[in-house]
Amino acid sequence: MGRDRAHADTALVSDRLVPLGCAPDGPQGDELLLSAAKRLVHWVADGRPDDGTMSGPEAAFARLAEAWDRDERPPDLIAELTNSYVEAWAATLQA
Repeated sequence: MGRDRAHADTALVSDRLVPLGCAPDGPQGDELLLSAAKRLVHWVADGRPDDGTMSGPEAAFARLAEAWDRDERPPDLIAELTNSYVEAWAATLQA
């Protein structure tokens, strides 16, 4: 793997972990963040297979990223999309 790919993979994982900082405080939120980090790293290391296992979090992240990239970012929309992203991760990790 080249350095450019390694940087891209690191950025991908980092971008997707940042919103999970909004997970609930306490052991449940901590476990969600840790488990999501492990899953993301494995998924990226496996070449980001399109096997459906990451479809929920990836779809939720795409909606959040799109809203974040707009000139106007209504705080209530960002909060709603961030919560949806955390919920998508919770559902994925329980499956």
